[in-house]
Order: sequence, then C-alpha cells, then structure tokens
Amino acid sequence: MKISTALLLGLSALTGAAAFPTAAFNTPEVFERLSRHYVPSSVMQRDVSTRDIPLGDLVNGILNGSLPGVNFPAINLPLSLGTIPLDIPPVVAIGRKAIPDADHPFQEPASNAQRGGCPGLNIMANYGYIDRSGVTTATELLWAQQEMLGLAPDLAAALVGLTAISALDPTSLKLSIGNADARTNGPLSLILGQVSGIFDKALHNTYEVDGSVAYTDSAFTSDGNTNHFNSSKWAESLGIAIKNGNQFGQDWLAAARYQHYLDCVATSELAPYLYRLIYQLIVTSPDPTCFWGEKELVFYLAAAFPQVVMASADENGLATTPTIEAISIFWGIKDNGDGTYSHIPEKLPPGPDGNWYRRSEPLTFAQLALLGVEGYLAHPVIFGSNSGKPNTFTGSPNQLGNVTASPHPLCLAFNEIQDVVPSPLKIAQTAVIALSNLLLAPARLAIGC
Repeated sequence: MKISTALLLGLSALTGAAAFPTAAFNTPEVFERLSRHYVPSSVMQRDVSTRDIPLGDLVNGILNGSLPGVNFPAINLPLSLGTIPLDIPPVVAIGRKAIPDADHPFQEPASNAQRGGCPGLNIMANYGYIDRSGVTTATELLWAQQEMLGLAPDLAAALVGLTAISALDPTSLKLSIGNADARTNGPLSLILGQVSGIFDKALHNTYEVDGSVAYTDSAFTSDGNTNHFNSSKWAESLGIAIKNGNQFGQDWLAAARYQHYLDCVATSELAPYLYRLIYQLIVTSPDPTCFWGEKELVFYLAAAFPQVVMASADENGLATTPTIEAISIFWGIKDNGDGTYSHIPEKLPPGPDGNWYRRSEPLTFAQLALLGVEGYLAHPVIFGSNSGKPNTFTGSPNQLGNVTASPHPLCLAFNEIQDVVPSPLKIAQTAVIALSNLLLAPARLAIGC
C-alpha cells in the first residue's frame, strides 16, 4: 500500500535574545518559569496519560495510510520528477514479546555493513529487523522500531521524520545508519546528489549533534565523521551511572546531559581549571565548534531510551531497572579490565529466563518527551555555540524563555531541525520537508505543536 503526502505546519514565532552567561540561566527562577510554562505538572510525577494520543488512533492512522487530523495531497518532486511514495509497514501486534524471533537471529555485521553511533539503529541491523547492511528504507525502519523495540507508531514515525530532513534519499526512501553509501541511491540521485549517512561529517549538527554518550564529537575525529567509539567518553558516562544508583535511569539522564554540555562548552565559569586540564589530557580538548542548539532537546529524549527500552521487560511487560550490565550489552560495550572500553556489536541483554522481552505497551512520543524535558529542566542551560575556539560560548537568539508562541519546547527543536536541509536535497527541499512533516505530525499533535 502506498501513500503520497504534503503537510505544511506553522512555525512558532520567535523573538530575539541577547547573549548572556550560562550561569545566569541555571537558576531556580528560570527553572520555575520553564516548569510552569512548558511542562505539565504531571511531569514531576511522571504521569504521562494526559498527554498521549490513544494508541487506537495511531494504529488506525499511519499504519493504515492516514494520520489523525492530517490530509494527504501529493508530495511533488521538482522538475516534474514525480511524487514521493511511502509504503505503509505491516501492522504490529501490541504486547509483550520475546525478541528476537526465529527469523531474526543475531549476526555479526559484515565488513561492508554500515553502523553508526546509535545503538538502537545498530541493534536492529544486527538482528536483521532492518537490512543487515545498515542501508534501510523508511518503511522498514517504521516497522522495525515497533516490532523489535516496542515503540509506538507516533514515536517511530517521528524518528524517521527526523532522518527524512537530512539523510533520506527522496527517490529511493533509503538511508544509511552509518556513513554515506551508494546503496541509498535512487533513480534520481545523479540529479539530486548522494545523501550522506546519519553519522557523516556533512550531517554533524543536523541529525547527529555534539555531546554523545560514547562517540567522539566531529571536531576531534580525523575524518569528521561521528561513528568513532570513544572509551573515555563512555567511562565518563559510566561514572555518572555509578554515582546515580548504578543505573542509567532518569537521574543519570539529567546528570549526563548536563555534564556533556559542560564538556562541550568547557568555559572557565562552568569548569574549574583542574577539571579542564584533566579533561583535555584524558578525554579531549574543549570543542572549538561546540554547538548546543535547541535541537539538543531531542537528544535529551534519546538519553531516556536506556530506562524505557533497552533493558528487558518484566513478566508484566514493564521496563526493568536499566542496570550497567544490561545497558552495556545493548550499547555494545566491552570492559577491557584496565579502565578502558571497546565497542563490540550491540546485543539484546537477556532477562532472568535468558530472553529479552519487548514492553507490553508501546512507548509513545509523549511519554519519551516528558522524560527528556524533565531531564533538561533538572539542569536548564542556554542554547548556543562556541565561536571557533574553546571557551567562547555565546547564546543563540532563540531560547525557551523567549518563545512567544510554542506550547512545548520540543516544537522549537523540531523547527530548528527542519530549518537545515543538506545541499544534496536542496532541489527537493519542499518535498523533503513535506515528507518530514507527515512523519512528525503525530508527535506534534501529541505535544500540542
């Protein structure tokens, strides 16, 4: 079954903001204002029921060729090149399920397989829920996230929608989960150009951003690509987990994202001299091109995956404790026994009976959004970037406190992501944004954008 769509959603009105010191932002007054205006009171109790779109609406939505409240005019490519067709994936049965099944055994990646810095994408390829080559389609990715990982249709669609703006070939609807690969090419790639892989240098600060849990930022890799495992960064993230109950839970999310912000910026106000010296010697230098924009909010959500997806579900289908052992297996981390770590292929961490189980109720975008925003609000920071050298961080014009018409901070993040279409896709920009809007529509509806 195929659909063709175009959807134009209004952007939030923004007002300018002068640059100001980060310390001035991280105050109880700012926290209280953000909490009052941008997060329902239920966030602090983690009660997400009032923000969800009913699963029934979603299952009868994108999976069957439509979305709640969305019309489907054609997405036309330029130069009379036709329209973008999107295959609708099979309906996924909801409920706790042992993963993998017999048709999806674990296999080591082939030497020419693409893998990147996202453990969720890598693990779906390792078990064959998406193509083991690491070159997959939008439809396959929509299905795999639901079938293997237990994501709800709105969340699965949003994650594909974010790739559509940067890494998805609009004529083949294929993408590489690692670096650029000719296997993504479609019939019009000679005209439109080859798309980059998600973790290519060209897509840094589009789909992939600074502040990774376990991978080196673009400024410090020889090729600029961001799929290089960094033992020291993982050790830092692991140390934060140890300090927060030996688990990768909500407290870890908040502390880790804030620490990664400090590492990225490395200003004298935020990091004492001794810390900066140790960090430069052991981890890396302060990032001269550190960018921590509004889109970083999306990656606060990504940091919530360990606590709600990666550990096996219990007999009731609920996520179990995200222990260091379980999350290390899912992330593909080997402890070398000498204080260093290596990356190995990602695997599913077994539960007590030796199996990994998918959660009973699919994880919705609204549920993940509440965890991510709560993590941000634990240590709110300004958005901005360094100006070509370390310790030159300057706030950007758009800050949460200056948004005049945005019901949720993630609306701002979505807008920023969609503002940048990579050059190979410029000729098809209108069609690419329309496809991205289609896929992001359920998530936007869920949070009131």
